[in-house]
Amino acid sequence: MPGVVRPEDYGALGDGVHDDGPALQEALDTAQGRKVQLAAGSTYLSRVSIRLPSHTTLRGPADAVLRFPWQAATGLDTGGPYYLGNTDQVGGNDDIVLDGFSVVGGGDGLPAGPNLEGETLGIPAIRLRGVNSFTLTNLDIGYATGISILYQGSVHGTIVGNHVHDSGRDGITGMWLGDNLADITVADNVIARVGDDAIAIAGATIRLFNDVELPYDIRILDNRISGWERDPNGEILGRGIALLAVEDVEVAGNVVARTAGPGIMVRGAPAGGSVNPADGRVWSSRGITITDNAVSGAAVHSITSTLPASYQGFGGIEVSDAFDVVTEGNIVDAAVGEDYQVTNCTGCSIGR
Repeated sequence: MPGVVRPEDYGALGDGVHDDGPALQEALDTAQGRKVQLAAGSTYLSRVSIRLPSHTTLRGPADAVLRFPWQAATGLDTGGPYYLGNTDQVGGNDDIVLDGFSVVGGGDGLPAGPNLEGETLGIPAIRLRGVNSFTLTNLDIGYATGISILYQGSVHGTIVGNHVHDSGRDGITGMWLGDNLADITVADNVIARVGDDAIAIAGATIRLFNDVELPYDIRILDNRISGWERDPNGEILGRGIALLAVEDVEVAGNVVARTAGPGIMVRGAPAGGSVNPADGRVWSSRGITITDNAVSGAAVHSITSTLPASYQGFGGIEVSDAFDVVTEGNIVDAAVGEDYQVTNCTGCSIGR
């Protein structure tokens, strides 16, 4: 089945007014491994979530836009729980490639603040669950009400060269979810003005119970992270790079500026929740290298925040509840708290 599939072949207009969601979905469903090509200068409006089958390749020139107008997962105007996501969010999919186009959500670009009990976390621009092999490159993603790129229980992933900005919550986040995260590269991305963590890897959180294994073999390299110049609403959350209950992670060559919490943070699982099945103890992070990063203005937005201090940390680089962490060659400047804050770290080498 050689050739290229185009949404226009199924009735898409690309004028930003007509609902092109059904045509785009039909193109993806019938491609069967062929490339789906977006047209230059087109804006494809979709009022429903777009599902990505196995072996999807969706490409566009930089001026092709997918626009999704809704803000919440419930209500009369919702189009679904995500903008773009793999088709089988329970059983998983294989081989998904997204490259070279823009995704514009329905949000206002402002930080969403902490979620209350029972509140949803907004709409992710991209949500991948249980995906074996995925590549997200050269995308411009803005105005998601939730996390811009959320990948859960997925392996063999490449997230490189994207511009992520103006989301209500995180920029790029990976999470354990029944299946593990492994062999992930997050590199050369530009992340600006997100409402929570710019880059996060979570093996366990207060809401995420895990007594199986930790995410491992992860590389976070040469990303450029910048927070707001001024706090727009007093509800900015998040760290530059946050590692929560993970192992075998390399963090190198990143530039982090103007965060609400620590510039780079390593922690274990929260007490009273997820435990290592080998010894019954709460998970600690282990085997982390943090080298040649530049962190400036860590926790600067904690000064103007209207949120309780418990939501934020204040150090440039913070490490706690961990084993075998190495920091070396980092530059930390103008943190609200100490440049390095290290507690309960066994076998760690904390170099300046």
